[in-house]
Formats: sequence, C-alpha cells, structure tokens
Amino acid sequence: MNALPLAGLRLWLTRPIGRGDAGTRALRTAGAVVWPRPVLAIEPTSAALLGAAQRSWADPAGWDWRIFTSPAAVAAVSDWPRPVARHIGTLATVGPGTARAVEAAFGEGCLAGPGTAGAAGLLGLPELAAARVTGRRVLLVQGEGGRELLEPALRARGAMVGVARVYRRVTLPLALDPADWPEGLPQALTLSSADSTRAVAAAARAASADWVLSLGFVAWSERVREVARAEGFVGPCSTLTADEDADTAVVAACQTLWGILAKPALATAAGAPSPDATRPAPSGAG
Repeated sequence: MNALPLAGLRLWLTRPIGRGDAGTRALRTAGAVVWPRPVLAIEPTSAALLGAAQRSWADPAGWDWRIFTSPAAVAAVSDWPRPVARHIGTLATVGPGTARAVEAAFGEGCLAGPGTAGAAGLLGLPELAAARVTGRRVLLVQGEGGRELLEPALRARGAMVGVARVYRRVTLPLALDPADWPEGLPQALTLSSADSTRAVAAAARAASADWVLSLGFVAWSERVREVARAEGFVGPCSTLTADEDADTAVVAACQTLWGILAKPALATAAGAPSPDATRPAPSGAG
C-alpha cells in the first residue's frame, strides 16, 4: 500500500515560475505528480515607471515604512543601492512568503501580514493602525495594478504614501487541448490570485476547454474562491484559511481536495457546482 497522501494526484500549478518552490517540493514529496504551467509571467515595468520607482526608492527624505506586496517586488529592487540605515525605515510585507524574500534580500526581519489574508491582513495588524501611521511616510513597492487596497487605506489613516511600481504581469498562452497533456489531464489545479484565476477561465472559454472549469482546485483565499465560482469553475474546492502560509499549507489543502476527487460517489451531477471542501482551521499561522 502506498502511504504517500497525494499518490495518484495529477496537479497543475498555475503560479509564475519561481514562486512557491517550497510548496512544489512538498507536494512532490507527498506523492503528487506536479506540472508547473504558469498562466502569468512577471516582467519589468515600463522605463518611465521604473525610473519613477527608483527615484522614490532613493528619496533623500527617507521612508518610515517600506511595504512589499510580493516576492516579485522584492526581487525587482534587490540589486538597487540600499538606503542608509536611517532612511530605510521599517520593512513590511503582505504575507510570510514575501517576508522570506525580504529577509533573504536584506538580511533582516520584517513585519508580515498573516498567511493568505493579503493586504487586508496586513492592514489589520496593530502596527499599521491609524494612530501608528498618521503623518508617517510609507512607500509601497508593488506591481502595476496590484494591491490597490493598501494605498487608499493608508492615506485614509493619515499616512503619506508613495507607490513604486516595479513589475507587471503578462498573460501567457495556455495549451489546453487534451493532446497537449500526453501524460493525462490534471485532476486539479491551484489558483493563487484573482488575476491568474481570470486568466485560466478566459483561456478555457476561448479554447472551448470545458474540462478546465470542471477540475478540482485549491484557492489561496476566500476571495479567489469567489472569483473562481463567478468565472465558472464548478469542481470541488479546498480553500486556504486567512492565517495559513500557502507554501506550507498547500499539501494539506490538496490532501483534503484529493480525498473528494478520489471518491467518485461523492461527485456532483455534471455541470453543477460541487460543494466546497471544508478543513479545520489551523492552530496557528504557517
């Protein structure tokens, strides 16, 4: 008997190359057959936006806070001249994965939002309450169109906010003909953001690949699950809770989903939305 909890699961990972590598290794160790086929690529932003971002980064007035919204944001500035100690300010990120990237790039810890809660989770921390940020200078290091909740929320709390847009997301073409999957179609996929979810759904509709929308899926948050349902995904879903670190929790989420997919008797009628899987809340953040 094979004791690996994900033995037999064929899983499509949609995250950009280089994102979630620890989770990918853990999934394979648990027995899943993992196929990384990203739907979005990360590219540098335009020269004009990048130049403006570099000027903001090196602003001689300094910043009380520098908030990074993704590992891609960290990578984009990792080779830039580092501000002097008194000007770098407190470092913060929207989640633990980005915090690990900050620690690797800058050699110091930072404040991190909980798990997959995103910008809302970071804004909920007491360190960013209005009483703590009023009059403070905050630089958001992010991609084009990303984390739009942070800027207005921090301004409403009295912060002086600058935005450095250092990368952009580009939709990649997807091969969705069954012949493009010679080892067999995946049984599930991961959806880590609203943008990637919409990109997969749009590609599936354009290619008349209904099988994609019927796959089981792991959603990185309730928001992503809601977007997936609105976009027409009807397969069963396992959703990470807000305080989970996706890189460490994805195996448990896939195990929950696999428990449903491996039992055909629990499948719902064709074309009808499957009930979402429920998992016990973790005892603490991953």
